[in-house]
Amino acid sequence: MIKIDYNQKPPRPLGLSLAIIASVMIFTALPLLEVVFVISVDNMMVFDEVGRSGIDIIGMDGFRQQLIPQVLFAFGFLVIAVLSWLGRPAIMRYILSGTIAMISILTITQQIIPRLNANPATLDASRDINQPILTIYLILTIIITLYSVWYINRWASRAFYRGHYLEEDIKEMKRIEQEMMSSADNVPST
Repeated sequence: MIKIDYNQKPPRPLGLSLAIIASVMIFTALPLLEVVFVISVDNMMVFDEVGRSGIDIIGMDGFRQQLIPQVLFAFGFLVIAVLSWLGRPAIMRYILSGTIAMISILTITQQIIPRLNANPATLDASRDINQPILTIYLILTIIITLYSVWYINRWASRAFYRGHYLEEDIKEMKRIEQEMMSSADNVPST
Protein backbone atom coordinates (compact mmCIF):
# COMPACT_ATOMS: atom_id res chain seq x y z
CA MET A 1 0.00 0.00 0.00
CA ILE A 2 1.26 3.49 -0.85
CA LYS A 3 1.93 5.76 2.11
CA ILE A 4 0.77 9.36 1.74
CA ASP A 5 3.12 12.15 2.74
CA TYR A 6 0.77 14.63 4.36
CA ASN A 7 3.39 17.39 4.41
CA GLN A 8 3.76 17.60 0.62
CA LYS A 9 1.47 19.58 -1.66
CA PRO A 10 -1.66 17.53 -2.41
CA PRO A 11 -1.75 16.15 -5.95
CA ARG A 12 -4.43 17.17 -8.44
CA PRO A 13 -7.32 14.72 -8.01
CA LEU A 14 -8.41 12.67 -11.02
CA GLY A 15 -11.96 14.04 -10.72
CA LEU A 16 -10.65 17.61 -10.93
CA SER A 17 -8.61 16.71 -14.01
CA LEU A 18 -11.72 15.23 -15.63
CA ALA A 19 -13.78 18.30 -14.71
CA ILE A 20 -11.23 20.67 -16.26
CA ILE A 21 -10.81 18.57 -19.42
CA ALA A 22 -14.57 18.13 -19.91
CA SER A 23 -15.24 21.83 -19.40
CA VAL A 24 -12.47 22.77 -21.85
CA MET A 25 -14.01 20.44 -24.41
CA ILE A 26 -17.49 21.94 -24.09
CA PHE A 27 -16.60 25.60 -23.46
CA THR A 28 -13.50 25.97 -25.67
CA ALA A 29 -13.25 23.18 -28.26
CA LEU A 30 -16.92 23.07 -29.34
CA PRO A 31 -17.36 26.85 -29.69
CA LEU A 32 -14.11 27.14 -31.69
CA LEU A 33 -15.14 24.21 -33.92
CA GLU A 34 -18.46 25.95 -34.57
CA VAL A 35 -16.68 29.16 -35.53
CA VAL A 36 -14.32 27.31 -37.88
CA PHE A 37 -17.27 25.45 -39.43
CA VAL A 38 -19.34 28.60 -39.97
CA ILE A 39 -16.40 30.52 -41.46
CA SER A 40 -15.43 27.65 -43.76
CA VAL A 41 -19.01 27.17 -45.00
CA ASP A 42 -19.37 30.93 -45.45
CA ASN A 43 -16.15 31.05 -47.48
CA MET A 44 -17.16 28.08 -49.64
CA MET A 45 -20.42 29.74 -50.64
CA VAL A 46 -18.73 32.82 -52.14
CA PHE A 47 -18.52 32.57 -55.90
CA ASP A 48 -17.90 36.24 -56.69
CA GLU A 49 -17.78 39.56 -54.89
CA VAL A 50 -21.51 40.30 -55.01
CA GLY A 51 -23.30 37.00 -54.72
CA ARG A 52 -23.42 33.63 -53.04
CA SER A 53 -24.56 30.28 -54.26
CA GLY A 54 -27.04 28.10 -52.41
CA ILE A 55 -27.39 30.07 -49.19
CA ASP A 56 -29.74 32.69 -47.81
CA ILE A 57 -27.43 35.30 -46.34
CA ILE A 58 -30.04 37.35 -44.49
CA GLY A 59 -28.77 37.80 -40.95
CA MET A 60 -25.27 36.49 -41.66
CA ASP A 61 -23.64 39.76 -40.57
CA GLY A 62 -25.31 39.54 -37.15
CA PHE A 63 -24.17 35.95 -36.84
CA ARG A 64 -20.59 36.98 -37.63
CA GLN A 65 -20.79 39.55 -34.84
CA GLN A 66 -21.82 36.78 -32.44
CA LEU A 67 -18.72 34.77 -33.36
CA ILE A 68 -16.33 37.42 -32.00
CA PRO A 69 -17.48 37.16 -28.34
CA GLN A 70 -17.71 33.38 -28.74
CA VAL A 71 -14.02 33.21 -29.69
CA LEU A 72 -13.04 35.61 -26.91
CA PHE A 73 -14.95 33.59 -24.28
CA ALA A 74 -13.45 30.34 -25.58
CA PHE A 75 -9.85 31.58 -25.39
CA GLY A 76 -10.50 33.34 -22.07
CA PHE A 77 -11.84 30.11 -20.61
CA LEU A 78 -8.82 28.22 -21.94
CA VAL A 79 -6.48 30.58 -20.05
CA ILE A 80 -8.50 30.11 -16.85
CA ALA A 81 -8.50 26.32 -17.33
CA VAL A 82 -4.71 26.21 -17.78
CA LEU A 83 -4.16 28.28 -14.63
CA SER A 84 -6.64 26.04 -12.79
CA TRP A 85 -4.82 22.94 -14.03
CA LEU A 86 -1.61 24.30 -12.50
CA GLY A 87 -3.42 25.11 -9.26
CA ARG A 88 -1.99 28.57 -8.80
CA PRO A 89 -3.03 31.08 -7.60
CA ALA A 90 -5.28 29.51 -4.96
CA ILE A 91 -8.21 31.72 -5.97
CA MET A 92 -8.43 29.83 -9.29
CA ARG A 93 -10.84 27.38 -7.66
CA TYR A 94 -13.39 30.17 -7.24
CA ILE A 95 -12.65 31.72 -10.61
CA LEU A 96 -13.00 28.38 -12.41
CA SER A 97 -16.29 27.54 -10.65
CA GLY A 98 -17.74 30.96 -11.37
CA THR A 99 -16.56 30.98 -14.97
CA ILE A 100 -18.00 27.54 -15.67
CA ALA A 101 -21.35 28.57 -14.19
CA MET A 102 -21.38 31.90 -16.06
CA ILE A 103 -20.41 30.50 -19.46
CA SER A 104 -22.86 27.64 -19.03
CA ILE A 105 -25.72 30.05 -18.35
CA LEU A 106 -24.69 32.18 -21.34
CA THR A 107 -24.41 29.13 -23.60
CA ILE A 108 -27.82 27.84 -22.59
CA THR A 109 -29.67 31.17 -22.67
CA GLN A 110 -27.96 32.80 -25.65
CA GLN A 111 -27.23 29.87 -27.94
CA ILE A 112 -29.04 26.63 -27.19
CA ILE A 113 -32.53 27.76 -26.15
CA PRO A 114 -32.93 30.37 -28.93
CA ARG A 115 -31.91 27.78 -31.51
CA LEU A 116 -34.25 25.18 -30.03
CA ASN A 117 -37.15 27.65 -30.12
CA ALA A 118 -36.34 28.96 -33.60
CA ASN A 119 -38.76 27.99 -36.31
CA PRO A 120 -36.94 28.65 -39.57
CA ALA A 121 -39.03 29.54 -42.58
CA THR A 122 -36.84 27.56 -44.93
CA LEU A 123 -36.95 23.82 -45.34
CA ASP A 124 -33.66 22.01 -45.45
CA ALA A 125 -32.17 18.69 -44.41
CA SER A 126 -30.62 20.13 -41.24
CA ARG A 127 -33.98 20.71 -39.49
CA ASP A 128 -34.46 17.00 -38.78
CA ILE A 129 -31.04 16.60 -37.19
CA ASN A 130 -30.66 20.03 -35.55
CA GLN A 131 -33.15 19.54 -32.67
CA PRO A 132 -31.65 16.28 -31.30
CA ILE A 133 -28.11 17.71 -31.51
CA LEU A 134 -29.15 20.84 -29.62
CA THR A 135 -30.96 18.73 -27.01
CA ILE A 136 -27.84 16.60 -26.47
CA TYR A 137 -25.73 19.76 -26.31
CA LEU A 138 -28.08 21.20 -23.66
CA ILE A 139 -27.95 18.00 -21.57
CA LEU A 140 -24.14 17.76 -21.84
CA THR A 141 -23.73 21.41 -20.87
CA ILE A 142 -25.89 20.94 -17.77
CA ILE A 143 -24.22 17.67 -16.72
CA ILE A 144 -20.65 18.93 -17.23
CA THR A 145 -21.43 22.18 -15.42
CA LEU A 146 -22.97 20.43 -12.43
CA TYR A 147 -20.17 17.86 -12.20
CA SER A 148 -17.40 20.43 -12.61
CA VAL A 149 -18.72 22.89 -10.05
CA TRP A 150 -19.44 20.05 -7.62
CA TYR A 151 -16.00 18.43 -7.91
CA ILE A 152 -14.07 21.71 -7.86
CA ASN A 153 -15.58 22.35 -4.43
CA ARG A 154 -14.84 18.92 -2.94
CA TRP A 155 -12.25 18.61 -0.15
CA ALA A 156 -9.54 17.06 -2.36
CA SER A 157 -9.78 19.90 -4.88
CA ARG A 158 -9.84 22.49 -2.13
CA ALA A 159 -6.67 20.93 -0.66
CA PHE A 160 -5.00 20.96 -4.10
CA TYR A 161 -5.71 24.66 -4.62
CA ARG A 162 -4.88 25.51 -1.01
CA GLY A 163 -1.53 23.71 -1.36
CA HIS A 164 -1.75 21.74 1.89
CA TYR A 165 -4.05 19.47 3.86
CA LEU A 166 -6.00 20.74 6.84
CA GLU A 167 -5.67 18.90 10.13
CA GLU A 168 -9.17 17.39 9.83
CA ASP A 169 -8.33 16.20 6.28
CA ILE A 170 -5.26 14.38 7.60
CA LYS A 171 -7.23 12.74 10.42
CA GLU A 172 -9.92 11.53 8.01
CA MET A 173 -7.36 10.21 5.51
CA LYS A 174 -5.51 8.33 8.28
CA ARG A 175 -8.79 6.83 9.47
CA ILE A 176 -9.63 5.65 5.95
CA GLU A 177 -6.10 4.30 5.51
CA GLN A 178 -6.42 2.30 8.74
CA GLU A 179 -9.81 0.98 7.62
CA MET A 180 -8.36 -0.15 4.32
CA MET A 181 -5.37 -1.80 6.03
CA SER A 182 -7.59 -3.72 8.45
CA SER A 183 -9.97 -4.85 5.71
CA ALA A 184 -7.01 -5.97 3.60
CA ASP A 185 -5.76 -8.08 6.53
CA ASN A 186 -9.16 -9.82 6.76
CA VAL A 187 -9.14 -10.95 3.12
CA PRO A 188 -8.52 -14.72 2.98
CA SER A 189 -5.50 -15.72 0.94
CA THR A 190 -5.80 -18.41 -1.69
